[in-house]
Amino acid sequence: MEKIFLGCEKLPDISRWDTSHICNSSLSLLKPSYINTIFTFNNGFKKNIIGDNFMTFSNLIKKSEFNTNIIFLYNGKKIDPNCNEFLIDLGIFNGVNITCIFPRDN
Repeated sequence: MEKIFLGCEKLPDISRWDTSHICNSSLSLLKPSYINTIFTFNNGFKKNIIGDNFMTFSNLIKKSEFNTNIIFLYNGKKIDPNCNEFLIDLGIFNGVNITCIFPRDN
């Protein structure tokens, strides 16, 4: 059952489901949790975007309405704005800071 609902954007309330006979699950992953992601730009501007752990990074960027020519860094690693990995798989949880760099014009 691990990650059985991964990618589901809307789930019913499953808090009353009897899961006592499930032997391999990550029940914390069954219900999306909201994530407040903090984007900090190299010009000092900060913007908070609310998503959930089952949202892909690219969908978070679309929701933020950022221009995709921005360079996104998390823990020193560049993240492609078109990345279709889920926030939970990227290790992006509540209060995580993403560094945003405006590329220099040549």
